[in-house]
Amino acid sequence: MLWNAFKIAFSMYSKVPMPRTDWNERNMRYSLCFFPLIGALIGGLLIGASKLLELAHAGSVLTGAVLFLIPIAVTGGIHLDGFLDTCDAVGSHRSREEKLEILKDSRCGAFSVIGACTAFALGVGIYSGFTFRRALLMAPAFILSRALSGIAVVTFPNARGSGLAKTFSDAAARARVRVRITLIILAVLIGILYWFFGTEAGCSLRSTGANEAMSRAQGINTKRVKILGLMISNGIVALASALLAHYQGFVDVNMGRGAIVIGLAAV
Repeated sequence: MLWNAFKIAFSMYSKVPMPRTDWNERNMRYSLCFFPLIGALIGGLLIGASKLLELAHAGSVLTGAVLFLIPIAVTGGIHLDGFLDTCDAVGSHRSREEKLEILKDSRCGAFSVIGACTAFALGVGIYSGFTFRRALLMAPAFILSRALSGIAVVTFPNARGSGLAKTFSDAAARARVRVRITLIILAVLIGILYWFFGTEAGCSLRSTGANEAMSRAQGINTKRVKILGLMISNGIVALASALLAHYQGFVDVNMGRGAIVIGLAAV
């Protein structure tokens, strides 16, 4: 069953050739759990391509174009297609029902062309400054984005009440999928933090936390390191809040108030 779920996930969201399998509810039950593996494949190809381009001393424009096209080539442009449909729907400024009809329309509108040009310009511009080291930092983002999309499919209500996302959502074992994808997100996050705390910036952060005066005496800019630590911690808190909202299916301004009180009491 898991092998069939793996094949369905890759058949739907990638262009990687897969053996034929039946798209029934039993085989699709855990297919969302394999979405992050597609992100891992994209991240691995991105790292490999950036290393080859760096060894070949490729120009910045060529580097940006190749790295930007890798995710599109692996996924067959399915996410870019959705983005362009969204540009047409949002840019129309019409009613909700008409926007949903535009999303189903296969024709290309003016707003989708504008969105495509903007995406290509920004993508090539961002990737043009990429090195092998930066590609290593970027790769986990593809895993996290697919993991969060899988949680969204089983948590958020479907806009149209039909379609492929609805099919995946209805067939999924929702509670188990949420738990498994959350564990994948945590594993990726722990891996990123473990790698980061072994770098020069990470060691500076650890040193400042252990002995700020000694770190300052060693030439570390402790004020900048403190800001970096706050950025990382707040980012983790934001991710944890997003996962909690995904899991519960709603957001309330009073959520977490009890945890804050307990935390302050503990201090």
